[in-house]
Amino acid sequence: MCLAYEDRMGFLLTELPTIAFSIARVFGRTPGLCQNASPSHPDLHRGFYYNRMKSFRRQDDSIGENLYMSDVESLFIDDMHLKGDDEAPKKDREELIRELDAVESSITQILEELRVLEAKKKELQNAIKDMESISSITPLKRTTPIISKSSTTIEKATFPLDLFSPRIDVFATRGKGKDGKTVYYPKCKNFWSEGCFRRDSGNKTKCSECKINERAELSYVEIIKNQFRNTNPEGNGAIGIYPLKSGNVTRFLAIDLDEADWRESARTILGRAREIGIAMAAERSFSGNGAHLWIFFSEDIQAKEARRLGLLLIDRAREANPNVSMSSYDRMFPSQDTLSGKGFGNLILMPFVGSASERGCTIFLDDGLEPYPLEDQMEYISSIPRHDKTEINHFIRLLSDDDFKLQSPSKDEMNPSWRTILPKIGPNDIRAPLIIYHSSGLSIDKHSLSEKAQEALRRLSTISNPIYYKELAKRDGKVSDIS
Repeated sequence: MCLAYEDRMGFLLTELPTIAFSIARVFGRTPGLCQNASPSHPDLHRGFYYNRMKSFRRQDDSIGENLYMSDVESLFIDDMHLKGDDEAPKKDREELIRELDAVESSITQILEELRVLEAKKKELQNAIKDMESISSITPLKRTTPIISKSSTTIEKATFPLDLFSPRIDVFATRGKGKDGKTVYYPKCKNFWSEGCFRRDSGNKTKCSECKINERAELSYVEIIKNQFRNTNPEGNGAIGIYPLKSGNVTRFLAIDLDEADWRESARTILGRAREIGIAMAAERSFSGNGAHLWIFFSEDIQAKEARRLGLLLIDRAREANPNVSMSSYDRMFPSQDTLSGKGFGNLILMPFVGSASERGCTIFLDDGLEPYPLEDQMEYISSIPRHDKTEINHFIRLLSDDDFKLQSPSKDEMNPSWRTILPKIGPNDIRAPLIIYHSSGLSIDKHSLSEKAQEALRRLSTISNPIYYKELAKRDGKVSDIS
């Protein structure tokens, strides 16, 4: 049947909603009633709109046909918002909570996997750093060993007395205080005798106040018994040695590293020392979470000069590798330039504590900071070169320069016009932008400063106590008693 033009348009417009509904169903959508639905078409969703045109007529002109439309319904379809009466039922609250829990569980699992991967990434990065650091450390130039595997126990026990050459007239033994912390007490011959003040008072009385106090001397017998054959897991009874001897001299310098990044700090300092010919060796600490870096001397060296060498080494290590924070650096032994006369100075645990050695601690390490085999320890340390005064002075000159000088505060702080000699800072030592925060103090972003600039600020912000050095000089007879 052939319909007239007007009839065809009327039919199309009349059936257009039905056609739209069919299209929507094909795409899985079913239109439904909405707030803005037309009264004449209550099933229309908001996505449909209609508009009645008031005129529809056909008029011929000289060219052709012009169309005027009347009673036309035009529709707009937003298929993304179509809904119908047959939509799926809504989920209840419990089901939504279960789905939410499942999502959160998945997120937790993903975060845990990410944490594991980050840890693995860091492990691989550290392994690469370790390989690079090992290859960058100059191997220790060893001499012919004095002790070998075939040496007797007495020879092996006597050698540390010669190598470390600490005070012989006094030594300390390791123990636990009432608070559970590690403590050291000077060894007394009469500790178990009747009338021992320290024992009877529960270690609350000083040995110097005891009438029967008699210090025990350090011998190879004590080393065999308290060190080599020590079986206490806590190291109780192990020997602490005093490096500072009469005349304020020492036979070794030890740098103590204690924090998590001790390996990086150790490699950096070892590398700088070996680079200029210093025979520095590393020993893992009792806890296993740190190290001692040792330099041994063939003759007595003033503690002041030994410590000066150590400070210069740390400064130069910072310069060589600005990425290493050196936060693990704790202190040096000797810890003082001079003895005060009231004590023995700071002590350090002698290596080779039996119970700790078996787990790879208190023994010396190779260039990769891994323990040498126990049976090779004595042979190794007996091959470490020892430096004399001339070599120490040479190393200090090599590590010193006009731009970055360490000086003795005991001399310069006595001067009323005392001022710190700082490293010379140039434009290249400050990286823009330099950010300074002002609150209760001043905070400066260290990433904006070179290591030399950071060291200058550290020294500039350090407040020394001139009175201490004046009293020290008075005690030594270097200055008169001036009020």
